[in-house]
Amino acid sequence: MHEFNVDGMGCASCVGKIQRAIDQLDPDAQVNVDRAQGRVSIVSELAQAQLAEALTVAGFAPRPTLSVAHS
Repeated sequence: MHEFNVDGMGCASCVGKIQRAIDQLDPDAQVNVDRAQGRVSIVSELAQAQLAEALTVAGFAPRPTLSVAHS
């Protein structure tokens, strides 16, 4: 799973724009947008950089979140 902090997702239209951007790149991806937290989670086989580029082209500035490994 890839997680990004994304500022500026203030409306339902933004959520749709993010969904469409990822769907065009990977139709099988599972996308969860949390506007309140400013976070986008994506389950996809694609590289994080590819997903970030799709979000950037859609007009957003994604910042990958740091993942912490649990043991």
